[in-house]
Amino acid sequence: MKYLCILLVTLAVPFTLWADNCSVTVGSMEISQSVPDKVSIGEEYVNNIELRAQTNVRRVQAVVFLSPNMEYVKSVPPAEQTGDTLTWNYDQMSAGEKQGVKLWLRAASEGELTTCATVSSIPVCCATTFAGKATLVVEKTGPATATVGQKVTYTIIVKNTGSAAARDVKLIDRVPEELAYSKTQDRKEIRHSLGNLQPGASKTFTLSLFAVARGTACNVVEITSSNAETVSDQACTEIRQLGAELVLQCRNVSYIGKNSKNSLIIRNTGDAPLTNAVVVVNMSDKLKVTKTSIPGEGYGSRLTWKFDEIKPGETKTIDIIVISKHKGKHCVEASMKTAEGLQKSANCCTQWQGFAAILIEMIDTEDPLIVNEETTYIIKITNQGTADDHDVKIHVQFPQEISPISASGATRGTVEGKRVDFQAYAVFRPKQIIEFRVRAKGVSTGDARVRVFLTSELLKKPVPEEESTHVY
Repeated sequence: MKYLCILLVTLAVPFTLWADNCSVTVGSMEISQSVPDKVSIGEEYVNNIELRAQTNVRRVQAVVFLSPNMEYVKSVPPAEQTGDTLTWNYDQMSAGEKQGVKLWLRAASEGELTTCATVSSIPVCCATTFAGKATLVVEKTGPATATVGQKVTYTIIVKNTGSAAARDVKLIDRVPEELAYSKTQDRKEIRHSLGNLQPGASKTFTLSLFAVARGTACNVVEITSSNAETVSDQACTEIRQLGAELVLQCRNVSYIGKNSKNSLIIRNTGDAPLTNAVVVVNMSDKLKVTKTSIPGEGYGSRLTWKFDEIKPGETKTIDIIVISKHKGKHCVEASMKTAEGLQKSANCCTQWQGFAAILIEMIDTEDPLIVNEETTYIIKITNQGTADDHDVKIHVQFPQEISPISASGATRGTVEGKRVDFQAYAVFRPKQIIEFRVRAKGVSTGDARVRVFLTSELLKKPVPEEESTHVY
């Protein structure tokens, strides 16, 4: 006797149990599926499909066949559906590469729900060669300004920014007219081989030239290669001319004990600034500085001035006031040096001499007089200066009220009527005093004016002095 036992279990909430993966290898591809063990009628469930390439493959196609009692809901990525067949296509996959498919299905009726999967591909053997490109760039830098005679240094950096080695790289530098390769060679084109330059590599080249003329010098560099495009760059430098003038002005003649001005003139005659200019003045030890218009450093016979910058066309003037107690030729010397290496010098000499300053005084010993009474006129001459005077002459003129009788003194005197003349006193020393006397008498009443006149080598125009005497 056979018995049939049916156990019916109804679940309010469907549950999912995952079965072991199903996988198969077809040629160079492996395909696997993973589905739940059980689902309920009308329930959606997920079939996880994975493709893995064993080698490099092309034209990969995965196909899943559905059983009649299931419905296709959707998939990621989307599938091409033809009846109960779902297809996914991939152009190529690399060895080891994986592709996943998530497939949603629905149980349409009771029974086994079966999905069968297969995969096809074309195995390929790929040999790869990389095609790179060499790309050169060049950067040239140099000073914005320079001066004639100065060394000018440029830096050239060549880089390969491409993906292939640049072969047989050469540098060609074209020197403009304002620059020269050296002080003795006038090369206008400089060539240098840089060899091969690998991707990402760079080389630095330093080029030193000499500035020989004013102007804007644009130095062009060109980089060539056997397998890269030619590139170029330039650096422009304004070439300026240094120039300076140092002038020292002084008096030809100055006098002992009196201030004398020396003017030091510093002028930038070029078109480039002069920097850190140091000006030094050395003078005779017979001179003493009493004042300067611009304060300097130092003392005694040496003074120094420093100027951070003297602009093109700018002039600086330093007045130096000196004094001396010594006769003779005393000189002042000046020098200037700048940070650019410019040097200038100047000098000036002054003949220092004394000066004669003559004071004349006249007094009468008796005043007033009566007719026929005598008096003596004393004439005193003083050299108040610092130098000799020469040929000092005295001439005395008497009015009608008084007549001269005799004359004496430092030199011999002669009386002629109303006039008295003394012989010249040859050398009249500084601070010396000489004296002359004239004896006279009153001859008629009145307010008399006796006049004396002095001439000398210094005093060409007579210097008068007058004395009043009353005669009663």
